[in-house]
Amino acid sequence: MSFREPAVLLGLFLLPVALLAYLAMQRRRRREAAAFGNPALMPNLVTGRPGWRRHLPAALLLLAAAALVFALARPQRTVAAPQRAATVVLVNDVSGSMRAADVEPSRLAAAQKSAKVLVEETPDNFASAS
Repeated sequence: MSFREPAVLLGLFLLPVALLAYLAMQRRRRREAAAFGNPALMPNLVTGRPGWRRHLPAALLLLAAAALVFALARPQRTVAAPQRAATVVLVNDVSGSMRAADVEPSRLAAAQKSAKVLVEETPDNFASAS
């Protein structure tokens, strides 16, 4: 796999910076809450610590940002497609039976004319060698 805009992938280095900023905000929030509240009254006010679900929106935001940076880099994949090709071999019979007069002007001339029509009607994507 390759990328059309690989320089955009450098944006992935900003995600750890965003994670560190989120962790710093959480530490500051905890510090401010401790300074505001009376530690003796805290067991009566708070029944339990917030769970991991509080961090889920931030984690999803970081994941979405990573997906966005990845998509903006425009990933590409080269896939081999089957080719239409054929080999056609034209062989003319030049034996005595081709000199018969049952076809005008002769069987050999009619076979050569049919071969020319086949070559002219063959699609352009088939190579022809004379």
